[in-house]
Amino acid sequence: MKTILILGAGKSATVLIEFLLSQAPQFSWKVQVADANLSAAKLKIGTSMWGEGVKLDVTEDDPRRVLIGQADLVISLLPPQLHILVARDCLLLGRSLFTASYIDEEVKQLAAEIEKKGLLFLYEMGLDPGIDHMSAMALVDEIKSKGGGSGKLLLAITPDGSLKGGNSSTISANTATTVDTVALSSFTTIEYVVSIKQGSKIRSSKVLVHTDGTSVDSTEYGIMEMGGGITGIIVTASVSGTDSILQVTITDAATTNATVKLIKTML
Repeated sequence: MKTILILGAGKSATVLIEFLLSQAPQFSWKVQVADANLSAAKLKIGTSMWGEGVKLDVTEDDPRRVLIGQADLVISLLPPQLHILVARDCLLLGRSLFTASYIDEEVKQLAAEIEKKGLLFLYEMGLDPGIDHMSAMALVDEIKSKGGGSGKLLLAITPDGSLKGGNSSTISANTATTVDTVALSSFTTIEYVVSIKQGSKIRSSKVLVHTDGTSVDSTEYGIMEMGGGITGIIVTASVSGTDSILQVTITDAATTNATVKLIKTML
């Protein structure tokens, strides 16, 4: 039986714990939830025979390391400033770590050792941050299930407006910015995931582009938003000469310094 250790039994842990407990009988998992509040940990487990709630003050080194050492996988849903304690122990004890939080500089400094030990440290695996990763992975899985290949990150528009992985450009209000160009003769259907982030606001959508060789039509769907959403975003495809171009237009002057990630898959 594999043990999954979840550190933290707050509100953000609820859905994850429920999901892992629902899958535990199939995969023979033990789901251990550790929290400073034992009652909260036990409440999250409920009556499931596949789970266990335990009391843990995560700032105490020895008890924390005992639990991590007994686990096969560690998931930290603690306050962000505590992740580094868990990360260092996981590295020391050879355990992989998942969390929904951003990667901080202290963890980045451990990257070489993590890679050397062959461990998997996955950060930004949640809703906010992480919705762009999750929506992209959902699309990749869907495409693979239909026999397609996986997508890849093509470019990113940095906060100063320049495009990395594509031609240098800038984004300004009421201006269409071309984020991808594809020859009409080279495809029939393309599926994009377009994720746009401005500060704590995130907008992610899928765009399906189809061509008959001379014209294109595009459909944007599956729009997901976090942090209040980002207003004034239009994503469309059109023909330019013998090419199909995908463009992002900002119609709201307040939407500036946005970061755009694009994943493209030929269907």
